[in-house]
Amino acid sequence: SFQLQVLDAMASTEPLLADYRKRYADCNALDKQLKELTELAEKQQGERDYLEYQYRQLAEARLQEGEQEELEAERRQLEHAGEIQSALQSASACLQEDNGILSQLTYAQHQLQAIAQVSDEFEELADRLRASAIELKDSADEIRRKADHIEDNPQRLEAVSQRLDTLYSLQQKHRVNTVGELLQLQAQLESQLSGIDNFEQEKARLEQALAQARKDLDQASAALTNARLGVKAEIERQLTENLKRLGIPYAQVSISHQRVEPGPRGCDQITFMFSANRTSSPKPVVQIVSGGEMARLMLCIKAMIASKTHLPTIIFDEIDTGISGETAAMTGNILRQMAADTQVICITHLPQIAAKGELHYRVYKTEKDTTETNMVRLDAESRVQEIAKMVSGDTITDAAIHNARELLQGN
Repeated sequence: SFQLQVLDAMASTEPLLADYRKRYADCNALDKQLKELTELAEKQQGERDYLEYQYRQLAEARLQEGEQEELEAERRQLEHAGEIQSALQSASACLQEDNGILSQLTYAQHQLQAIAQVSDEFEELADRLRASAIELKDSADEIRRKADHIEDNPQRLEAVSQRLDTLYSLQQKHRVNTVGELLQLQAQLESQLSGIDNFEQEKARLEQALAQARKDLDQASAALTNARLGVKAEIERQLTENLKRLGIPYAQVSISHQRVEPGPRGCDQITFMFSANRTSSPKPVVQIVSGGEMARLMLCIKAMIASKTHLPTIIFDEIDTGISGETAAMTGNILRQMAADTQVICITHLPQIAAKGELHYRVYKTEKDTTETNMVRLDAESRVQEIAKMVSGDTITDAAIHNARELLQGN
């Protein structure tokens, strides 16, 4: 991951990487949708036969809203057809026979009409009887018509009962109470079947969108790869040259690149290859580099990308391990160059490196009841003394003082 970041820093791939990550996320989202849709389609396809059977059974029943109530009323009438007809005929006879209610009412009306000239109140009574006679005549006619249409029809009763049995059976099967609820279920099943039938169409749409997204991802990945490989030779050159300056005269640095499956950072696998010997071919740094070589290689890499990555601070803890003399001085120069772009804090025991710093702090311990670690910023003269101590040890000689001043003057 870090090795890939080095190439990204040198190639300034932030915009390309952002575009790639967006397209990578789009591909993943579409791929997830397609997988979920396919799983759902397979699951519901297995249920399709059962759903279709249920729907076909309801559709073939040709259900109608309010049908059940009408049939139940008709069945009650057919079951009591005999007594209904007898009652209607009796009621009709009571009203319309020669000596029936209508005949007597008409006679009473005529009697009142005969004396209407005597008093207006008799006229009024006669009118009221006339109105009642008209109302009763209408009722009698309706009773007679109903009596004429009522018949004992076992075939129709059987048909109505069978139809109601069908409705009751469907309601019991689907655990509902009305034909209206059965119609709602029928519409729901039709919608589910339609959705299953549309799966293939939606799947084709997603497959097409995913294919285009992968094509866009490939283009973004290729642009990212080209940018990274475009700085590969320059990185190899800079690292090789700086390692030689740091005391590895036969340093060889190369960068191995492999295409891999798309991931969050692209399709590139980067491996830094290194050899410190003229006769040895470069191998992955994690396999062969010693501690001192790794420290110097990391110094060169950090120095190379310092101006690209905008790091606020870089801390080197004893980067000088295993080096001395001119190599130490060169290490100090590299650290000083890095300090032009970022804050560099370096912990060192080498005077050649310490003299390159802009500021110098001395870290020391004191023993009281407990051990305490302290740090103090050195002024110009104290700094000379501290660097001289690094040169000659605890016994500071004039030569060490002179050497320290020369080191600082070179800064």
